[in-house]
Amino acid sequence: MASYIVSLILLAIPIISIQAPYCATAASPPGSAASRGDGSCVNCHMRHYEKSGGCVSCHNGNPFSERMNIAHYRLISGKFAHFRIERDKTVIEGERLTNIHACRRCHHIGGSGNFLASSLDSAAIAKTPEEIYEAIKRPASGMPDFRFGESQIIALVNSIEAVAARSGDKRASPPFSLIFKTLDKKKRDIFTSRCGGCHKAISRKKGALGNGITAPNLSGIFTRHYPASFSNSGKWSGKRLKEWLGNPRKIRPMAKMQPVFLDDEEFRELMEVLEN
Repeated sequence: MASYIVSLILLAIPIISIQAPYCATAASPPGSAASRGDGSCVNCHMRHYEKSGGCVSCHNGNPFSERMNIAHYRLISGKFAHFRIERDKTVIEGERLTNIHACRRCHHIGGSGNFLASSLDSAAIAKTPEEIYEAIKRPASGMPDFRFGESQIIALVNSIEAVAARSGDKRASPPFSLIFKTLDKKKRDIFTSRCGGCHKAISRKKGALGNGITAPNLSGIFTRHYPASFSNSGKWSGKRLKEWLGNPRKIRPMAKMQPVFLDDEEFRELMEVLEN
C-alpha cells in the first residue's frame, strides 16, 4: 500500500529538463551539413571561405556540439580570424603598421625584436585576440599611445597572430624586475631628470622612465629595430647622440629640441640607461 502511494506521488511530480543553450533550435535534419559531418556551425552561420577549410580552421570552437557554450569554446570572432587566411589584406596592413611604428624596438615579434617589453609571440599563444586588442587600445605604463583606430588595432592583432604562427618562436619574455620609482629628486636617474619631461624610455635596469609624450620614445634607440632617424636615415650611436644633444638644429635645421649640455659623467650615465 505504501509503495502504491509513493508511485502516485512520483507520477504527480512534473519532470523538469535542464539543458544548456543550443546553437540550433532544432535537431539537424537528415541530409543537412551537420548530419554529413560538417559540424553544427552551419546551423547558425553562413558558409564562407570554403576553400580555406572547415569552420575550426579559422575560428576554433567545437563543431561537433550543438550546445553553445561548448561549440563556442575559445571561439575566434570573424574580425580576428583574418590571420588564418593566407596573405589577407588585413594582416598585410597590420605588418605595415608594425614596421612603421617600430614595435620591435620593445617587443619580440615573429622571432625578431627586443625583449624590453613582453614577447608578442608568447602573447599570441597565451592570450586571446580580444585581450591583445585591449592591451593595444589601453596601453600599459611606458608603452606609447599611438592612438590607433579600431580597424588599425584589428589589423595589428591579426598581424601579431599571423607572424607568431609563421615563426614558431615560443621563447618566453625574460624575467622582468619590479622597480619602484623614487620621489626624491636627488636620487632620480639622469634620463628622468634631464630627458623625461619630453621623452619616455624602457631600460632593463631601471624600468619605464620619463613621462613625456611630446617627443619620441627612446626605447631600444641603439638597436637595429629603432627607426633610422638620426640624419639622412642614419642609425643612432653614442657618438651621434652626443652630437645631437650638443646642437640638434645642426643635425636637423627644423628641430624643436633645445641643446642639452651634459658633462662626461652625466653622459656616461645616460648611455648606461639607454644601452641597458
